[in-house]
Amino acid sequence: MASSPYYLGIDIGSSTTKVAVGIFSTGRFSLVKLLKFPTRGVKRGLIDDIKEATSGLNPVLSELKTTYPGSEKNIFLSIGSAYINSRVSQGIVAVARADFEIGHDDIDRAISSASAMRLPINRTLIGKSLLEYIVDGVGEIHNPLGMIGNRLESRILLIDVFTPVIKNIEKALESNGGVIRGHFYSAPAAAESVLTEEKKEEGCLLIDLGAHTTSLSVFEEGRLLHTAILPFGSYNITNDLAIGLKTSLETAEMIKYSFGAAYAKDASPKENIDLKRLDIRLSGKASRRFIAQIIEARLMELLESIVNELEKAGRVGKLPAGVILVGGGAKLPGILDLFREELGLVAELGLPRSDLFLTLEEKEEGSGDKEVTPTNSPSFYPRADDPEFATTLGLLDLGLKGFHLHKKSSASPFKNFLLWLADHFLP
Repeated sequence: MASSPYYLGIDIGSSTTKVAVGIFSTGRFSLVKLLKFPTRGVKRGLIDDIKEATSGLNPVLSELKTTYPGSEKNIFLSIGSAYINSRVSQGIVAVARADFEIGHDDIDRAISSASAMRLPINRTLIGKSLLEYIVDGVGEIHNPLGMIGNRLESRILLIDVFTPVIKNIEKALESNGGVIRGHFYSAPAAAESVLTEEKKEEGCLLIDLGAHTTSLSVFEEGRLLHTAILPFGSYNITNDLAIGLKTSLETAEMIKYSFGAAYAKDASPKENIDLKRLDIRLSGKASRRFIAQIIEARLMELLESIVNELEKAGRVGKLPAGVILVGGGAKLPGILDLFREELGLVAELGLPRSDLFLTLEEKEEGSGDKEVTPTNSPSFYPRADDPEFATTLGLLDLGLKGFHLHKKSSASPFKNFLLWLADHFLP
């Protein structure tokens, strides 16, 4: 186990990279610092210029090494990319006991059988979620332990990624002295941060609207039921605005959040924006209704793809806990109303839970670890309730619990970490 008390959750997006610095304490982590900076050399979650990506990370990691010594050796990395696939695998075993009572060994063999799917050489497994057990043809069984049956089956959702997505990100971080302690599929990380157990049990849709991709994850009965990553993000809206308004991408991005609306009917056609006041190189005016029409048209395309994914999962209009939006695109004005109307579900902004981490003041009062707390760090974090940091904060929570839950075991830290992953995602 590394000696540094500091850990990093790093979410490298196509537009921005988010970093959370934390210290583990009393079963939770203390949040020390949040950072956000532009990403270089990455498109749709895949590094397309390793030199650019490495040089873009260098100044930030160098600063973190100085301010929080050893933190660069304890990195938990988010993996979210348009090159992620999910598939359902099924494993079947015969019950071993003479009296046909299903035991732990039978369950382990059924899970191992389902997990043994052979992947192409250029794909890497990054996550799994148990969907159901089936005993003698009867499905939707949550826990078959102690039941009587001849045959036990398990159905597992396996999530894999194009291997270079991981390898190139690891290379960029390791070139800057980074050491990756674990990587997580971004959807469970975001879910850990914003979803309560009640929402995951009742059934909900988590949507992470990023710059170039949108991930969606369906949870029900506490499990990840379906997931997909769509090759569309909020930057597609920015691009359309830049073309429609004949502005730069930077100006279009500002217009999107400052004057845009997801619902065209919410914007007045009589209210005009003087483009020259935003960029002296421009001339003329644009109505807010026209801006909103461009935004709404793109979002309707996204919603059509989301409905198609819900149809695959058989959950159109059947998620009582509704839809929860995270990511930078979730802050677009009016987007909750649009999603609520079009999906027929309750919609809300996904904010990191207040019970997820300790403030430094709480840590100093209760943990006895005051010596590792930087004296110039604030105890209030105005950006910690930002949906853009949902994945980053979830990374720290998942990663730190994974390492410390088995810290008394004699097994290696990496093996303990894998054991915790199995415990956490496979009941």
